[in-house]
Amino acid sequence: MNITTLSENAFQNCDGITSYKGEKLTHIGNYAFDSCSSLSGELDLTKVTHIGIMAFSNCKKITKVTFAEELEAIGDNAFSSCEYLAGKLDLKNVKEIGSYAFSWCERITEVVFSDDLETISNGAFSYCRRLSKLSPMNNLKNIGNGAFIDCRELCGTLDLSNAESIGSTAFRECQALEGVILGKKLHTLGSYAFCLCNKLSGTIDISSVDGIEPYTFGGCRKLEGVVLSDSLEYIREGAFEHCESLAISALPTTLKEIRDSAFLNCAKLGVEGLDLTGAEYIEINAFNGCNDLKWVRLGTELEFIDKTAFGYNLADIYFEGTKAEWESINKSSEWDDSIYSYTVHCEDGDIQKSE
Repeated sequence: MNITTLSENAFQNCDGITSYKGEKLTHIGNYAFDSCSSLSGELDLTKVTHIGIMAFSNCKKITKVTFAEELEAIGDNAFSSCEYLAGKLDLKNVKEIGSYAFSWCERITEVVFSDDLETISNGAFSYCRRLSKLSPMNNLKNIGNGAFIDCRELCGTLDLSNAESIGSTAFRECQALEGVILGKKLHTLGSYAFCLCNKLSGTIDISSVDGIEPYTFGGCRKLEGVVLSDSLEYIREGAFEHCESLAISALPTTLKEIRDSAFLNCAKLGVEGLDLTGAEYIEINAFNGCNDLKWVRLGTELEFIDKTAFGYNLADIYFEGTKAEWESINKSSEWDDSIYSYTVHCEDGDIQKSE
């Protein structure tokens, strides 16, 4: 019998299947071999042109898969939690990789992508903890949420210069990643995108995005610099917290919102003063631990300063309004608790706080 199509759920949860002998198969439906826990060894899928959703999900003993040159798409979760799938994964002809397609395949070490690949879907390689090498992704435009989260051995420098969108947690906890190149086409950089990439260093150009989302680079302790947009409007909570090597020369005066812990413990900020005259909100711990920071310039658009917003070395605040306007700004009762002593220089005189 020359069966070419395997329908949905055909062998789902069949623990007794130990090997794959589908030499004639060209179409493997959704859930076809899902949770066949005894299916083991190598899969020759060189005739298969369609692999459905969760087709081989939870087939924990599969060790290798060879794909057809004609295969262009792999369904969502198709090989998720194939724990023993190991070594190099050749996807050089695949143009569409479904969400979580290879998530929790902890023994994959290398992936070869198609030159035509434009999108890597949500969680596609999440928790592939031994994945260390990716082929060039020259035409990649979209990287989904959590696409490579916790790929902790992924190393070297990634050229993502054609990327337009990088989702939330896309590279979170890629602890061996050393560098990333971003281009002018990037318009979306999600929260936690590079959070806890402990070895990420150098200067990263993010000047094409008008806002920095929560914890985007939080905990990137070796990151040395960022290029920001001249029209940057907000920096969300924890965006650069604990970036201990980060140095900046200035922040754009278009910046309106500096949220919780945005620069917390950026101890080497490398600048004595910042012009924050566009800021409307400076929240809790925004610059606390930025010990190089000695002065800031604030404008009359400022509406709120939260507790311990600045570090202890801040000595001078240059305010563009009057003393009465300064006093009218909504401030946490603990806004200056982290500052030893300072002077607020207003248009009509100074206000001082001594130790």
